Amino acid sequence: MRRLLAVSLLALGLTSCVFEPQRPYYNVTDVQMFFPESSERWLYFYGDSMLVLNGQRSLRLEPKPAGQSNIWEVKDALWVNGEPVLREVAPRWSRTVALTVSALPSSRLVLRTEQEIESAWYYDGSSWYQLSASVEEGRQVVSDPQARTPELEGLTGAEEQVLLREILARRGGRPVVLYEITPPLQRLRLEPGPFLYRQAGLVVQYGVPQELIVIPEPPTVRVLTQGSQSTYSDTLPLAYVATNPIAYSRFRSFLPDAPSVNFSEVSLAALFIGQKPTGGYSVRFVSARQQGTTWEITVSLISPAPGAIVTQVITSPYLVLQIPGRPSRVIFRDTSGRLIAEGTPFVQ
Repeated sequence: MRRLLAVSLLALGLTSCVFEPQRPYYNVTDVQMFFPESSERWLYFYGDSMLVLNGQRSLRLEPKPAGQSNIWEVKDALWVNGEPVLREVAPRWSRTVALTVSALPSSRLVLRTEQEIESAWYYDGSSWYQLSASVEEGRQVVSDPQARTPELEGLTGAEEQVLLREILARRGGRPVVLYEITPPLQRLRLEPGPFLYRQAGLVVQYGVPQELIVIPEPPTVRVLTQGSQSTYSDTLPLAYVATNPIAYSRFRSFLPDAPSVNFSEVSLAALFIGQKPTGGYSVRFVSARQQGTTWEITVSLISPAPGAIVTQVITSPYLVLQIPGRPSRVIFRDTSGRLIAEGTPFVQ
């Protein structure tokens, strides 16, 4: 009886584990591109060969036919009804997303947004540059272009290559501005549904008009004070950043001449290179470069030449710079790029 019960339970377990046939598997990339003259939707399919329905329309997905090639094909993508991509063309999108102009007389690129964008890219005829990361609606940004190939959300590298080539093929010798946006169109209704559905939205601007825009010169870094007779007594370099009077007081006593500072618009960055056994040592400001809220300061460290006659007195060279805004970090390097010291604002 016990044996029969075990056999019955085993049979019940087997009947409850009936394996359903695996449904076909496929993924979709839906690219919505808005050109000045048209709106286009390009859909790439990947996965198993199968028949997919889009309303009353049948989409036959199958591998690339032998011996065929097309400039729009993407490696490993299925062909759709004998074409490398499902392409839909509609009238131009009437909405203005953004506009990039060339400011006169500075020739700087100025980006204005009428809706939020995820990124902006510029092609000058030979290279791509990133104009901006995300920008909110209703903003104006004076761009500082960075040479970089576009990296677009929702697209593979192979898809980007094909789409960027198509965008450039239509430029007619004009520069191109490419805005990345949230795709405005809903997903295509497909049956059976895909395993993965990726979307990308791109707005294309051909040509960059010129416009008279007076762009104020950005605030610059300037030397507030420098010398060789600070009272800083350590032999190792040290950097300070002051964004308020309390932070300034941490190193102000080291300075033989400590100017008053209005911290409402500027901050201070100080470098003490360490105590030296003789004269002939100094530090000189060379250049400054801003990356976000970080400043990189290049300085020249001067030492006495071998055999030079120097004063036999202990010195402690220093440099204090006035920096616009509120830096989060200041890095001091010598002219060879070697790190000397870095500082961050003092937090009470």
